[in-house]
Amino acid sequence: GSEAHTINVAKIAVVPYSLVGKMSERLSKKSYQVVVCDESHFLKDGKSQRSQAVVPLLKAAKRAICLTGTPALSRPIELYSQLEALRPNVFTKHKDFAERYR
Repeated sequence: GSEAHTINVAKIAVVPYSLVGKMSERLSKKSYQVVVCDESHFLKDGKSQRSQAVVPLLKAAKRAICLTGTPALSRPIELYSQLEALRPNVFTKHKDFAERYR
């Protein structure tokens, strides 16, 4: 429909987390130069539908920015999915990260 066409031709797309899972197929068909995730602490569960939709967009973008004002208090593992999305060559294994930063 027209919504899919709009995403495909738009220079800027602002998509709330509440819709990104539903739109993931359409969003993944386009290459993005920059992806900005506000409130990126919502990506802490790498198995969530939201993370499953957003992390590939972050990885595929030329530039990716994660923003949050929420501190990760004594639970560094909650940062893993964000860090892995930004630097997949550095943060390659969840288990290794968990053991190192527990």
